[in-house]
Amino acid sequence: MKHKRITLTIGSELENVALVGAAVSRLSEFSSLNREQVNRLELAVVEAVNNAIEHAYGYAPGHSVEVDLRMGAKDIIVTIHDTGNSMPSTAVNTIVGETATPPMPVIDGYSADLPEGGWGLLLIKSLTDDVSYSSEAGRNSLRITYHCDSETAL
Repeated sequence: MKHKRITLTIGSELENVALVGAAVSRLSEFSSLNREQVNRLELAVVEAVNNAIEHAYGYAPGHSVEVDLRMGAKDIIVTIHDTGNSMPSTAVNTIVGETATPPMPVIDGYSADLPEGGWGLLLIKSLTDDVSYSSEAGRNSLRITYHCDSETAL
């Protein structure tokens, strides 16, 4: 079965991220995902778009973030594109599995002084089945794959 596809483009302002979340949530209802899986996919995509606005564009308005959503019979693939700063190699290593988590000191069984940053990519990775990143000719692309028959959400 061929993928159904829709592309959304928003300005690089955080208030636009909710529009992407609502669109992904509604469009995912046309798949075989259950409500929990839809929520997980929506959260992953919203986090990825937030990251593009924050890290690629430094919160600067007036840029575009493109969200390409393709739905097939067995998977949903969402690719977030921007033309801002590319992702540093340490962040890319988080995606490809070379870095499990940012370092966390543990005191008496509790984590102390948790770092503020570095959790978004780990969240995206934990909510979905596959995450990849590329940057070519000034265009950054973060691809999120969610298998509709996935046990990720169960």
